[in-house]
Amino acid sequence: MTMTWSALKDALSSQGIVTAMISGNQMSVSLRSGPPWPDAGNSFSISNVNGSWYLCTWAPVCYRLPEQTDIAALCEEFVHIGAGAQAVVPPDIVARYSLVELDFDTASRLFGFE
Repeated sequence: MTMTWSALKDALSSQGIVTAMISGNQMSVSLRSGPPWPDAGNSFSISNVNGSWYLCTWAPVCYRLPEQTDIAALCEEFVHIGAGAQAVVPPDIVARYSLVELDFDTASRLFGFE
């Protein structure tokens, strides 16, 4: 998968989706301008760590995206789920995109959760 941050931001922006870089390897995704608060529509983060892409909810629950994933399509589909932040990605979306849920210890090591 050769997605760049710029290409992902452009693809999402063209669909009315708001992004903001949280750090050099993490971007928030939401439908709301301003801070992506968990109670103001669904929002989540997309990260790239060591060349692998991940989606993390605010819970936090994190998923590794298979190499062939259309990241923009996944983000567009998931951001429209629910009126608030979702703790997990719905099973049908997990199956459709072959997402791999990380155990908390692995996610903690990757993303520094305490």
